[in-house]
Amino acid sequence: MYPTSQTRNVYVTSSHRRLGFFVPIAVLFVIALIAAISIALFGSGVSNPFTELYLLPWIGLAAVVIAAPAVYLAIRGRFDLFHPLVFAAWSYFIPAFVIGGLLLASGLSQPYYLSFIPDWEFYLPLTLGYVALGFAGLTFGFALPFGYSIGLALSRRFPVWDWNAKDILAPGVLLLVLGVLFNLTAFAAGLIGYQRSKLLDTFDATLSFFTYFVAVSSFMLWYSIFRVEKLTLQFKLVALLLIVLIPYSTLLAGSRGGLIHNLLPIAMAFWLSGRRIKFHHGVIFGTVLTAAVLLGIVYGTTFRSVKGAEEQVNLDTYLSQSSQAFRIMNQRGVTENFTFALQNLAERMETLSSLGVVVGNYEKLEEYADDYGLAGNIWTYTWTAFIPRFIWTDKPIIADARAYSALYFDFGENSFAITPIGDLLRNYGPIGVPLGMALLGFVLRILYTALVDGGTRSVWRSATYYLLLVNVSYEGFYGMLLPSMLRLMLILLLCGFVINLMVRKRVR
Repeated sequence: MYPTSQTRNVYVTSSHRRLGFFVPIAVLFVIALIAAISIALFGSGVSNPFTELYLLPWIGLAAVVIAAPAVYLAIRGRFDLFHPLVFAAWSYFIPAFVIGGLLLASGLSQPYYLSFIPDWEFYLPLTLGYVALGFAGLTFGFALPFGYSIGLALSRRFPVWDWNAKDILAPGVLLLVLGVLFNLTAFAAGLIGYQRSKLLDTFDATLSFFTYFVAVSSFMLWYSIFRVEKLTLQFKLVALLLIVLIPYSTLLAGSRGGLIHNLLPIAMAFWLSGRRIKFHHGVIFGTVLTAAVLLGIVYGTTFRSVKGAEEQVNLDTYLSQSSQAFRIMNQRGVTENFTFALQNLAERMETLSSLGVVVGNYEKLEEYADDYGLAGNIWTYTWTAFIPRFIWTDKPIIADARAYSALYFDFGENSFAITPIGDLLRNYGPIGVPLGMALLGFVLRILYTALVDGGTRSVWRSATYYLLLVNVSYEGFYGMLLPSMLRLMLILLLCGFVINLMVRKRVR
């Protein structure tokens, strides 16, 4: 069934539709997890799968708290794969702390910085307790009725901008091309990709936000493609262009998650466009999602090994290094690449130990935080984020992950996960974890109600919700979350305003 003019803004909420899509994804991920653990155990010769038994009850506690909102929504027949709490659970918290916790408990994950944690048997369970407390705070903040009321009020004031699918093709492609140009400029400046610029330029932050033109326009175009009943030649050509851009964006990113980040908007556009989702759609999405994760891990890890460091290089050198990474992947063969992917996925997934370093050391290291520019960083990031660097040239560096890594991990050449929970704990102590996460949940409830759940569904509102949702980083600094949302909202309003002008001129 394709959305018609009468039904295109109706969000189908039946439990059958949502669970039918979710079940095959869940099954595939469980199979992938079992395969990963089995291969890792077989390769390492481990006989006892769980050496750190004291962690299991705490992992179970975290799992129950994290899964609770999804289970509740499923029972009520309102399960939504891209509900803020459900999305946070399956995209980060479950892989990082539940599956990651099991990997740590089994001894399959043994990062060197475990030695930085003073007392494993005390601080690792305490870390899982903070994770459960943080997610409970997120859920509590989302459940507050005031957020729903504010979201409804905003929904009446937000622009709808629900353009005809055909009318959006030309403006969308133009915005996409403009975004690609901004991406190349940002790459040349060392702002994107596996590289970093040694100098901080006045307009770097502004340029970085203009690169979102690609994500906005890509989502809108996919959304429009899924809204039409019959794909004409125009829509097929646009779809081909979008598919071609996937490897381009993946190569430019040079990251392990580059491929999955390019496929996620397609799935979300399909979901939000109002299409009826059948079981086979879930099988296809689950299969592609699993393959994208594994392939992305193989390519990203291999590419970073070839490049070696994050020094800034020109595009030709960057692409040459990418080509070398593909040659190495080809030499490995399918079986070796699969094993390589699973082993590195287990390493990358486990975040419990890095957060445990913060939990075990934040009190004694806080006296040195000022030397690294991290003292009171949440408040500093929040109020300075709205002052452009061209006005305040000596503005402090925002979200300096390498300063944090140097302080806590004694290695400033890498970016270790801090998570909003760790950042809140550092800044405000244990009480800050549930209160800060509750504030984030409250904001997410407002956005979800205003853009999805409480008003008219439209292409612009769906694109806005998608961008805001996926850019909530549960791995980074808490102080960047709210300022980033507001600045991104300005870009989304600008994109919507420009497209609306172009569509109105075409219609006339």
